Amino acid sequence: MLYEEISNDDNELNKALLPNNNESLYEAISDDDNEPNPALPPNDNDLRVNNHDMKRQLHSRTRSAEARKRRNRKRNLYFRMQSYRYFITRPFYYRFTMKLVRHILPEYNFYYTHVKPVHDLLLIGVKDKIIEQQNERRLLGDIFDRRHYYLFRRQAQYLSRRSNDIQE
Repeated sequence: MLYEEISNDDNELNKALLPNNNESLYEAISDDDNEPNPALPPNDNDLRVNNHDMKRQLHSRTRSAEARKRRNRKRNLYFRMQSYRYFITRPFYYRFTMKLVRHILPEYNFYYTHVKPVHDLLLIGVKDKIIEQQNERRLLGDIFDRRHYYLFRRQAQYLSRRSNDIQE
């Protein structure tokens, strides 16, 4: 026989153990959830979810739409001012496009942050005073005049014809 027979000793041990009385260890659960506790002061900030009695926020931290517009306008003006803190001006021919200007500046190793036409001037914003001084020397004074416009235009047409010939 492979299995050992169970002895009667186990049954005697179980009978010898005392029955478990957990009732004396725990207190009875009280039924006073709905009764207010007089020792605690009432808290008006609590939300009563079950009865749908929601209290409003005491201090609202959200801005009104008008206040947000004022704040955004003020911040945008400040950031715009900072972006043109250091700038270089050049005379500007009105037929230059911003795309062409942004294409020309890197050809002269000109580092800029913003470019903006103002009437017959071109404002070129740079990051700091050192870059402003370096770029002042790099860029010709009349680079964006009428004569240069037609020169760049002819150069762009030549390059586009050349690229079309290569593709064919």
